[in-house]
Amino acid sequence: MESVTKTEQKPPERPKKSELASKFPRLEEVYGQLQNQSAAIHEKEEGIDSMEQELSEIKAIWKGKQRKALQGQVEKTQTQLANMKQGLQNLVKRYGYKSVKAFMTEFNASKAEYVEYQKAVQSYERKLAGEPEKVSIHERLQRGQQEIREREANRQHTATKPKDRGSR
Repeated sequence: MESVTKTEQKPPERPKKSELASKFPRLEEVYGQLQNQSAAIHEKEEGIDSMEQELSEIKAIWKGKQRKALQGQVEKTQTQLANMKQGLQNLVKRYGYKSVKAFMTEFNASKAEYVEYQKAVQSYERKLAGEPEKVSIHERLQRGQQEIREREANRQHTATKPKDRGSR
């Protein structure tokens, strides 16, 4: 009676999402809303700049009515701009963050975790499919340079005389 032992290889464990990585899709939606609001604020600021430029060009005394109307428009737009900036704060506060800066800190950390998780999942799927692990060009270059350094360190340097030295 011979007993043949098989080595059973367990399939690698599927990577698990960290809590921070699982928050990323929701944070990405909030980030999109922040980006849209920020773009609208930027447009308003450009509008204010152009109106102020136009206001500075109106110098004639008889254009007082036009000047007052434009000045009123600038003030109204500045008020809207202040409300929009406050809206950014309110948007992140709705989701439980104290400030936009606190939100961005968590968003960036979550994004980094999510990217790492995605890489781990791709690596896991390649292992299951039996594909070899992909190595980046940067890593291959570093390995090649290390091999060259090792080869140069192990190489013995011998001084050789040129063969045609006394031929004349």
